[in-house]
Amino acid sequence: MTQSLYFRAAGRSDVGLVRENNEDSGFIGKNFLLVADGMGGHAAGELASSTAVSVVAQLESNLDKISDIDKKLFNIPSVISKELKNTISKDSTRSGMGTTLTTVVLHDNSLRVVHVGDSRAYLIREKQIKAITKDQSYIQSLIDNNEITLEEAKTHPQRSLLLQAIDGLTEATAFIDSVEVIAGDKLVLCSDGLTNVVSDQEILEIVNQFEYVGAVSALIEKSLENGGPDNITVIVAEVVSEKYENKIVVLGAAAEPRNRIKLPGLEFPTDIHPFITSEFPALKSVTWVKKFVYIFVSAVIAILVGWYSTNWISKQYYVSNLGDNLAIFQGLNSSIGPVSLSRPVQSFDLDVIVLTKADQQLLRAGIGADSLTEARFIVRRLDQRALCSKDYSYSFCKDVTSSIKPE
Repeated sequence: MTQSLYFRAAGRSDVGLVRENNEDSGFIGKNFLLVADGMGGHAAGELASSTAVSVVAQLESNLDKISDIDKKLFNIPSVISKELKNTISKDSTRSGMGTTLTTVVLHDNSLRVVHVGDSRAYLIREKQIKAITKDQSYIQSLIDNNEITLEEAKTHPQRSLLLQAIDGLTEATAFIDSVEVIAGDKLVLCSDGLTNVVSDQEILEIVNQFEYVGAVSALIEKSLENGGPDNITVIVAEVVSEKYENKIVVLGAAAEPRNRIKLPGLEFPTDIHPFITSEFPALKSVTWVKKFVYIFVSAVIAILVGWYSTNWISKQYYVSNLGDNLAIFQGLNSSIGPVSLSRPVQSFDLDVIVLTKADQQLLRAGIGADSLTEARFIVRRLDQRALCSKDYSYSFCKDVTSSIKPE
């Protein structure tokens, strides 16, 4: 009897140290894993990668009803392209938007791979790493033709030029393959924000050192240590024989309500992110009754906290938990009766439970920050402190244990 196989996966997406917005998206489903790296101005890259997540998530939700999975996988880039074309038709400033796509699905104990662009998938078995995708980029074509070395590729002026991408204008030529996997294998899916600054050997060493959740944090931290010049999205999965069902997780741009609002024709999965429509009224239609309640509550708040300047409140931030995850809140960490004086503005795929006990206590009380940038710094420090509690050899450990805020 054939042994059934399952994924056990974790993932994170980080804006990096240079970019202002995160154009990467990711998805961890029950059967699918996905990383997409968006591109294009006017926030179009964020929408392009979010579209990829929506299309694949909808495919997974209907997986049991699909008779020909290979045909559906083959059509994924075309379906995404069609949705991008529709988005561009509604706003011409989005012309030029596009996304990479690297997605895998574990179906009938076989790993199917669909790949467009230069996000990557790796298979790690018996402490050896093997790329199961190949960059569809100009720089990779030069390497294949022995025109430049791997070392020269790192500084080549056209190292970011893609030969294939899903852009709503041209038909992308996807790489589609089937890969044998066995229990004990590990998979890494990532955007080039990781692979441009972290070598395959370093990825291997980190994944071999940590279990899958810790490996995600360590890989992102390694990228940030090396400058974090781009958005970084990483998913690490273990292939296991015992039955396991992942909680659905949406990463990066596709997890942000502001991007979902701009794609009203698409459906997104309900994941473990505690962003719910009731906290974001723009995500659903608002009746006149709800409008009246909103106005009334706003008026009450204005009277009760009138001596606070709206501008001052908007500049207040703190880090706390939202459900099981870390989140950044804007406003005051207090409430007047049932009315909260803050709202969540960014959620992270970082479970509270992985933090040290002392930091969990700090989090429950709320950790104040003077700006959104400082709040993001605190989240990163909390993540680093959790990592250092298990392995103190990292160069940053001395700093992070002494202070949770920037010096």
